[in-house]
Amino acid sequence: IPSGYSITQTIDTTNYIASSYPWGQCTWFVYNRAKQLGITFDPYMGNGNQWMEKSGYSTTKTPTEHSALSFSSSQAGADPVYGHVAFVEQVKSDGSILISESNFKGLGIVSYRIFDAESAKQFTYVLGH
Repeated sequence: IPSGYSITQTIDTTNYIASSYPWGQCTWFVYNRAKQLGITFDPYMGNGNQWMEKSGYSTTKTPTEHSALSFSSSQAGADPVYGHVAFVEQVKSDGSILISESNFKGLGIVSYRIFDAESAKQFTYVLGH
């Protein structure tokens, strides 16, 4: 994990369920990662780029810790058809964000990226319940 950011523990996906989202996909990861922290998303949010359109959920362009970052199709390396979704682990005081995600580097592989404040303002954040 890049300097200046911290994850208190390695994210353990052992007990993640795969009933409504296929194992290893970005949607599977974000649904389960949020659940680990007591945040609920519907088990049928759709593809990564559809999370921002799910009725009953608020969205914002303000980077928000522990929200789902729903990438539009082809945005920041997202799939051109399905988009992508990631989990916002941290928002720093400078506005940059640390995200965790699955299937950006391969199916079931959890990885991290940092976006600077300017980039972070371009994204749509979905607030769980």
